This record gives sequence, structure tokens and C-alpha cells, in this order.
Amino acid sequence: MLLVVGCTSNPTPQAPPDVRALLNTAADILLNADTFQLEINQTGTPYVFTIDIGQGQIETFLRRVVGQFIAPDEVYATANVVAGSLPIDLILYGKADDQWFNPSGLTWVNAPFADGFDPRRVVGEDSGFRKALSSLSDLQYIGIEDFFGVQVHHIKGVGNAADVSALLVGMIEFTTPLPLDVYLRVEDTVPVRMIITQPETATADTADTQWTIEVFDIDGAKNFTAPTGE
Repeated sequence: MLLVVGCTSNPTPQAPPDVRALLNTAADILLNADTFQLEINQTGTPYVFTIDIGQGQIETFLRRVVGQFIAPDEVYATANVVAGSLPIDLILYGKADDQWFNPSGLTWVNAPFADGFDPRRVVGEDSGFRKALSSLSDLQYIGIEDFFGVQVHHIKGVGNAADVSALLVGMIEFTTPLPLDVYLRVEDTVPVRMIITQPETATADTADTQWTIEVFDIDGAKNFTAPTGE
């Protein structure tokens, strides 16, 4: 899946839709889903955070995460992070408090790998994706755009820190509200992409820090086996 691709804008309809209603519908779609898959890519200025993979706290930044959420509290994902100049591939699993990680395809370790990582935060009645979408403030309807041949509504808003953090499964904890771009499929209001931007983080060489979150394969079959440590 190509990710760093802009959408092509079409003229905004003369009568814009009810943006709040669109977001609430999209939020309920994820709340009621049995499963969905996520792909997260971080671009722009690296955002440094700490993880512990058995050798104490190390500073890393995220490149990419691909995973599946199983309602209500289970996540399995592969992640690529960079520590210094060293890329590290991780397999992550969590079911509520039962959390595991496997660095570079070696041995499963039954412990959290990062503070805040919690599958229960992904989506709930008043948390995660549902809360982040339904509680956006400062809403702007940008218009209908083309997203890889699919028509999508493009909506901008501002999300509070805790809800935006939940979009990243709690791996990264924000402390201030952040801009959020949301793309909903026109045909059925399914959310397909969200972009978190951290303003004023650009450098002379890099753009503002961004996390692009793709949502796909809603209600697809479970595609992993939980670790047992054996």
C-alpha cells in the first residue's frame, strides 16, 4: 500500500454535509467492528520516545506499524523503529494487560515494551478512535477528494491529547491538542485515513512530524496466533 500520496481535491459541494454526523457515523463503524487492520507511518521530523526490549530504556523513533485490532482489547502488530542509526523490527502483542514483544524475530518476552501501550485504548464507547472522531473540535469541511480512485470526504479538526494518543495505541503520549485530518469514504462513511500533525516541529531539513494512519479490512478474519512463550 502506498501511503505518502496526496489526495486530489474536487470542488466542495454547494451544500456541505453535516460534518459532525459524518464523524459520529464513522466512529460508530469502528466501535461496532469485530476487527480492523491499521497501518501507521511516521514522516517528517522524527518523534523520539523510549522503549524497553530487555536492555533498559532506549530512545527510538517510529517508522512503521502494521497490525490488526480484535475487539475489544487485542492487538497484534509488526513495528519498525530506529534506535540511533540501528533499525529494530519488533512483533508486538497485547490482550488487555497481557503484553508481549519479540525483537527481530527472536524470543517472545511477556512484558510491555513501551509505557502507555494498551489495546483497550484503541476503541471503546468513550475512548480511542470513537472518541477521537466524535469529539473533534474546530471542524472544517475541506471537500470531496480522490483517494486511490475512491471518493472521500476530507475533514479537518483538532483532537485532544489523550484521544489522539489512543490512535497510536498509546505508544506515544501527547500532552497538547493536535490537528487531525480525517478521510471518510463517501459511499459508506468508512474511515480510511487519519493524519496527525505536530505543528512547529519542522527543521531546516524535515517537515513537521506527522503520523499517517490507514484503516482497512474492517471485520476481516483474524490473521494471527497469540504468543504462548513456548
